[in-house]
Amino acid sequence: MSGAFPGTVAATVSVRDTPYTVVSRGGDVRKAVLLGRVPVLAHHEAAGWLRSEALRLAVRLDPGPVARWLAPGLVRPVAARWPDAPAALRAWAEDAERQTRVRELLALGCPFTLRCPDVGGTWYELGARPIPPDGTHPVRASDAPAPLPPVRCDAETDIPEIMGIFAKRASSGVPGGEVVARTRCGLAAHDGVEHVGVVRPLCDGAVWVTFTREVPPYQARRLPFCPRPQPGPHPCGLYPGHPGGCLPGAASASA
Repeated sequence: MSGAFPGTVAATVSVRDTPYTVVSRGGDVRKAVLLGRVPVLAHHEAAGWLRSEALRLAVRLDPGPVARWLAPGLVRPVAARWPDAPAALRAWAEDAERQTRVRELLALGCPFTLRCPDVGGTWYELGARPIPPDGTHPVRASDAPAPLPPVRCDAETDIPEIMGIFAKRASSGVPGGEVVARTRCGLAAHDGVEHVGVVRPLCDGAVWVTFTREVPPYQARRLPFCPRPQPGPHPCGLYPGHPGGCLPGAASASA
């Protein structure tokens, strides 16, 4: 049985003399964070812990208007948004039939995972996994924090009107966004003097301008997206042959 939602907490459970690790984690496209690991002694305790953790995360992520730990008036209704991890966590925890299935699954010594996505690419996950009799436990790749992308260069510059005109000419007839008034270097942090930033994002790449911290943009080039394969779901946002490491989505229009 599996579901979807951000976050995971871990705990150890004993089912038919088989201990479990119950986990709670959260993360996004860049990294995963272990939220907790708690030892328990029986499958029904593991199921109870998972349900309690789901409700705890739901309340912390999306407290109701009567939450006792919030001052009156701080919480107001907003338009529904999807995906909605807090709502998914609440629905799972309050569904008696699904809770029964979880207990039955754990009683058989089977693993369980529930994952819920949220807006912006974040997610939360709850899980219970049996520990082998020898006490060892294989580490899943998803349990380890994902490697972070390189730190992006912080150089910024204003876009002169003439460079905006050049950018439009270089990408005439190509669908894309508007020319921006200010851009930030899209490369990973580097020691070089020259910087490059997006002046107009395109459907198949971007128009990039070259500048330094002292000199305003002096060159505009239309370039496609970087073709290097990436470990995550997002492609590199730079261009072919760029220096330094790849930065997913770095080719945003502005800083």
